[in-house]
Amino acid sequence: MNQRFVWELSVTISPDAEEAVGELFARVFGRPAAVCTDLNTRTSTVSTYASNRRFFAERRVRAIKTGLKEIAQCNLEIGPARIRVRRLRQRNWAVAWKKQFKPVRVGSALLIKPSWSRIKPRKGELAIVLDPGLAFGTGHHPTTVFCLEQLIRLRKPGTRQSMLDIGTGSGILAVAAAKLGYEPVVAFDCDPNAVRVAKANVKRNRLVHKVRIQKADLANFAPANRTKFDVVCANLNGELLLRYTSRVRSFTVLGGALALAGILRAEFGDVQRAYRKAGFKLVKTNTEQEWQSGLFVFNAAKPRKRK
Repeated sequence: MNQRFVWELSVTISPDAEEAVGELFARVFGRPAAVCTDLNTRTSTVSTYASNRRFFAERRVRAIKTGLKEIAQCNLEIGPARIRVRRLRQRNWAVAWKKQFKPVRVGSALLIKPSWSRIKPRKGELAIVLDPGLAFGTGHHPTTVFCLEQLIRLRKPGTRQSMLDIGTGSGILAVAAAKLGYEPVVAFDCDPNAVRVAKANVKRNRLVHKVRIQKADLANFAPANRTKFDVVCANLNGELLLRYTSRVRSFTVLGGALALAGILRAEFGDVQRAYRKAGFKLVKTNTEQEWQSGLFVFNAAKPRKRK
């Protein structure tokens, strides 16, 4: 596809339904939506973007339609709820997501900001300059925040700790890990656009010699020298995490930590059971909106079967 163009799926709604529809988009597409309000027409437009038309598969469009009907049944004024898919020139698309992407702080350790923001880090904060482009990861989504918080909490100053980011998206977790002092940091994604964006963000933060980004998926990723990692982050979805449990296990060092996110609350129980059988113990979980995330420790010893 010509990279001068991107695809947009948008829904025009009442401003009263912005939050609900934004959460619906995050659940269906796995990324935060851009929201713009027209004060003249008193309508809002919720949008998300992709580099390929196939991202807006019929099953996802059906899920959006179903979700809009459910929202309308909750006595919430939803408005016209018109769904539109169209191709845009990148300069038009850029205006929309730049309005949505605001600086965000994670605890007192990290400041994540777009390159055009002039905000300065506070004393003790590490600044991450990020342009997500079409890749998932701005630091606003609860699943991303959970992973960032675990990276901060697990870091042991003065100790060498390696980190693997599975499905890196914009590269936000890999960049944050390198800024926090993890080494080496390796990240991969199956989307070539995400790999391009992640590499650009690594370069933007002057971490080229500390972070390795590569194109791969869970089925074929092979770390150099069969390296195992002290901390592994996988912000994916329940289906992938269940399908590749043994692969994720093979990347984690004994006693290492595994942060799993991108999981719907209804799916979390199945994911937890699968990873418990693989030798992981859940030590922390967080639920926000439709999402549930978990931090696991790899014990290797599988639980005994009940008699």
